[in-house]
Amino acid sequence: MSSKSNFFQRNEGATEEDYNRFASQVGQRIDNSHKHQQLLRFAMQFIPVTIIPAFIEPHEAGDLVRTSSQNPMELATIYLELLAEERNDFSKEGAINEHLRPFPKENFERWGDKNWLTDVAKSWFHAEGTPLDVQAMEISDYYNGEVTENDLIEFVIQWKPGKYRTVHRRQLDDLEKRWLELFGFKLSKRYAEALVGLIEQAQEEETPVPF
Repeated sequence: MSSKSNFFQRNEGATEEDYNRFASQVGQRIDNSHKHQQLLRFAMQFIPVTIIPAFIEPHEAGDLVRTSSQNPMELATIYLELLAEERNDFSKEGAINEHLRPFPKENFERWGDKNWLTDVAKSWFHAEGTPLDVQAMEISDYYNGEVTENDLIEFVIQWKPGKYRTVHRRQLDDLEKRWLELFGFKLSKRYAEALVGLIEQAQEEETPVPF
């Protein structure tokens, strides 16, 4: 089915003028996106790459670039890496999110601060739920590391059931916000891939032939 036929199918009663207006708007967005890509590609030669100090550990370098770089190529590359890693949450929080079940309210009062009770979703509590100390041992076995009752208390204070966002997702949120502040438009996977592809293509074209 052509895009035009699809438009009329999704917009019953639309006229040819409506379609022409829609097509013009889409074309303008694509044209603007292409211009942004070209502009950033041109700007790359003027925007310095991030200098990683010698005392920064390799595993900390990505965080430094993500939070301080103004280089679109670096930010787009990290954005794509975070998207690829988003589903692989091997953190303690990720293990708790996957396995924590409702527990008796008295358990919170035993291991937590009662003053925080008003900030905890009531759906975390169930009179017949599995005790927190039992769940802490079970999740520790799954996580292959220590998970304490206090860890579980901190988790339910911060997150409602089903609302947990992975570390990578939170980093992506921060990166998308920085990108918008730096460049004035939203970052997407498609755009990041296009930008990285443009730069890589330019680098290949500039590679000298050794003969």
